[in-house]
This record gives sequence, C-alpha cells and structure tokens, in this order.
Amino acid sequence: MNYISHLLAFSAGAAIGSAITYFVVKKKYEEKAQNDIDEMKHHLAKREPVNEETEEEETEEEIEDKPPSRPAEITDYSNLVNDMYTKKEIDEDVPGPYIITQDCYAEPFSGFDKVVLTYYENDGTLAEGDYIYDDLDYAIGINNLEYFGTDRLEDPAIMYIRNEAGGYDAEVRCVPQYYADDYPPTEDD
Repeated sequence: MNYISHLLAFSAGAAIGSAITYFVVKKKYEEKAQNDIDEMKHHLAKREPVNEETEEEETEEEIEDKPPSRPAEITDYSNLVNDMYTKKEIDEDVPGPYIITQDCYAEPFSGFDKVVLTYYENDGTLAEGDYIYDDLDYAIGINNLEYFGTDRLEDPAIMYIRNEAGGYDAEVRCVPQYYADDYPPTEDD
C-alpha cells in the first residue's frame, strides 16, 4: 500500500503543478498579446483613415488624366548613322590596328569582316578598289607600314592587320606604284 500511496501523491502533485503552470503561463501570454494589440491599435489610430475603393478610383482617374511627366525624346537616327561612319572614336580599351598572321586572317569564324586593301607605296595612298582611306593610322596603323619589305612578314609585300575598333581584318598589299596608275583621274575629279 505504501507504493500506491506514493504513486497517488506523486500523480496529484504533478497534476496540481501542471495546472498552476498552465494558468500562470496563460495569464502571462494573454497580457503580452493584449499589450501587442493595444500598441497596434494606438499606431493605427495615428494614421489617417483610408477608403480603399475611393483611393483606387482616384488613382485610375489620375493616371488616365495625368499628362506624361516629361516629353518623349525624339531620336534622330539619320544623325546617329552619319556619326557612325564619320566619327572615328576609338575606345581606350580597344588596341589600335595590329599585325596578325595569315592563318589568323584566314580563320572563318574570327568575328571580323575581311577586306583587301592596297597600299600604294609611291604616293602613300591606301585604297580598297577605288575607295581611298583618308586616315591611315585608324585603318591600318601608320607604325605598321614600316614592316613592309622586312622578314617579320611571311611575304614582304603583304601584311595582315586586325582593326578591332573598325571590326575588320585586312589583307594589305604593298605595291611600288602610284594610285593614279590603277585609277587614273577622271574629268569629274
């Protein structure tokens, strides 16, 4: 019997302790919840009342009636295209024209257009057919001209140039003659 009385006393003590703990904790968290609710009510009372339906309607009307905040910008594309072909702006990060190998020039997927240019050594003219390049330094790099006739090139009369700014690889053929020998001036010139 002693064992049963101890078991009953232990069970009764545990039940009473659990009940007291339940009510104490319940009271504590009810007070905390009520404080949070009161704080939120106080915060919301400070704000102006908002009617959501009216606000949405006004917003839609304002959007429809409101003129654009700034006039639309008009882009003159003809000037952009002209500037693209007349300006020779070179990005500082892009190297100037430099010599490449024939194999590099012949690579089909290099991402650069291929052009064949003729450098007329006697008068210093650079041309592509009957089109004359005015700016040798931009087109092929003036410093590269000194390599014609040297053993640095595979063929001393042909040089291969990559112009990253211009987006092309050029085969430049040096001929010891005048431009006028191939393209004599016409009466229109």
